[in-house]
Amino acid sequence: MAKKRIDKRGTREPLIRIKFLVEGATEKFYFKELLKDEGYSLHLDIDNINGGGYFAFTRELNKNKSLYDIVIIIADLDRASAHTGEKEKLFDLITLLEKLNIKNNIFLTYKNIETWQIATLPYKVNDLASELGYSGKSKGKEDIYQRLVAKGAIYTIAKKKFKENNLYYLKKGLNKGIFKEENIMKVQSNLTYLLEYLKDVLNIEFNIK
Repeated sequence: MAKKRIDKRGTREPLIRIKFLVEGATEKFYFKELLKDEGYSLHLDIDNINGGGYFAFTRELNKNKSLYDIVIIIADLDRASAHTGEKEKLFDLITLLEKLNIKNNIFLTYKNIETWQIATLPYKVNDLASELGYSGKSKGKEDIYQRLVAKGAIYTIAKKKFKENNLYYLKKGLNKGIFKEENIMKVQSNLTYLLEYLKDVLNIEFNIK
């Protein structure tokens, strides 16, 4: 149950506690800056599970489910096909998300977050780290969002590069998601509707830039 707060008019409004859980530091830095840049108006509560896999998300949910009203998970999909038993763990995680609150959702990209980040650029890139000027890998870099933007990266560019019929998991409303097992290894991302889900389904206000 969401707590309530008193606004300037003296009326009580629900204080929604939304938790973003992501795989690692790269995702945390990237999505924190993306949401701020897009005008996300609520307190931004985002943590990473240090690359612990799908079961680490499940463990976090079971441990702290009373602390959150809504949970949004952002994860890589390649783990589900690359590691034995991970597809089953992903299915269990999604089942738990839907059971705890139908407003919860998970956003998956195949192969991984770098696939999405490259797609936000207006030109083809083979080596993201090199393109952004990093001497090593791009993982864990605090300024990755800013460097992408400096290269012309835009959320809406990526939206046009992924096909909805390639998705392994589709959930755009307040209903249970649709699974397509045959798509688990196709290039895909349902991050294409992340902002719309937050705005139109969860009714979160975004400040106009």
